[in-house]
Amino acid sequence: DCLTLGNHEFDYGMPRLAELSKALNATIVDCNLYDLRTGRMYAPYKIFQMGGVKVAFLGISTPYSFVSSVPSYFQDDKGNMVYSLCAENLYEVVQESVDNARKEGADYVIVLSHLGDDIYFDPINSHELIANTRGIDVVLDGHSHHFLPACHRKNIDGEPVMLTQTGSYFDYVGCLTISPKGKISAKLIRSSKVKERDAATLAVIDKVKKDYESVGSRVVGRSETEMIFADASSPRIVRERESGLGDFCADAIRLTMGTEISMLGGGSIRAAINKGDVTYNDLFTCFPFRNTIGITTLSGQQILDILEFSVATLPAEFGGFLQVSGIKFDVNVRVDSPARIDSNKILVSFEGDKRRVANAMVLNKEG
Repeated sequence: DCLTLGNHEFDYGMPRLAELSKALNATIVDCNLYDLRTGRMYAPYKIFQMGGVKVAFLGISTPYSFVSSVPSYFQDDKGNMVYSLCAENLYEVVQESVDNARKEGADYVIVLSHLGDDIYFDPINSHELIANTRGIDVVLDGHSHHFLPACHRKNIDGEPVMLTQTGSYFDYVGCLTISPKGKISAKLIRSSKVKERDAATLAVIDKVKKDYESVGSRVVGRSETEMIFADASSPRIVRERESGLGDFCADAIRLTMGTEISMLGGGSIRAAINKGDVTYNDLFTCFPFRNTIGITTLSGQQILDILEFSVATLPAEFGGFLQVSGIKFDVNVRVDSPARIDSNKILVSFEGDKRRVANAMVLNKEG
């Protein structure tokens, strides 16, 4: 019936997002996405009549979209920002929309949030959303990929607000219930327990798979070892430490482009490469986005700054953690990183001289 936008909805640019929006049979709700030239791009909420009560669904997109997608998509030809996700005043924007929904007669306000509950790195998260607002009954969260059964957090008035998230990979379906007496409950149901499947949707999926089967199954190489994406200690090791998979990807970029070094965010890498024949589909699954490679000349200080930023959140995982080639460096996690970012996660500054990155060395082309 309705949905909000996550950061990957912007991966193919704003014109494509507009096309897909028109093709939907559902309503997009998003209270904090603005075109600075024309105003808010989508309705902030939609109110449904359900069993004699009015339920408002209000959408919020993470301001992190500006950098987790392609920053230039949100800029004009001169590099000026022409879109806003209200990073500077998000909670005020949300509160205004909540108040308006209540004025329109909403008995309940359910937030569809793509903020995530990652308090370690992202200062704008679902916990802070609840703590800085009033009038929200439930936050159905996303973005951080966490399995989060229903819990409660206190809002600005000390009142409990339900928070839940279904995890990732469609392992769970969330079921939120409002009883006739007004009691709200939620549960997470394993998708494997839902036996019914929509025939029309399955037909579309099967056709797409068939269309790409000949391309995807083409063998393009062979790996003598398994390059893992996860292990017992982490579901995404490429976001928190050096890995064979990360080294392979960084080496491939450096050697292909003929540069002295290469660096790529671990968040760009999305799947393991298994031992044996490697197919086109294996590589596409590893790199599913339309990322481009940029070549530039960097000073030693710039390289150090980039590396410092990439390790600022350790031991917490970070999609900007860099897998590198042609570089060796040590990290001292006992030292707090001086790396700081602005609310849009675009501008980086360094407060203090003590850094985590030490003994950094750029190797020559021969290694």
